[in-house]
Amino acid sequence: MHPRYVPTLCQRNEVAIREHLAYLGSLTSGDVARVEAACGAHLASAKETLLRSTVGQ
Repeated sequence: MHPRYVPTLCQRNEVAIREHLAYLGSLTSGDVARVEAACGAHLASAKETLLRSTVGQ
């Protein structure tokens, strides 16, 4: 992905929905490592989107 690429709101929402579903699935699995991985992936993705959207603001 290009460093200055900022996804549209619709694209970000689609990604967030998939990440939330993965996180919820991990919570019901009882697998702590899976929960941590899913949560970490979503938080990293959200942080990256936030930082990219505020560059130059």
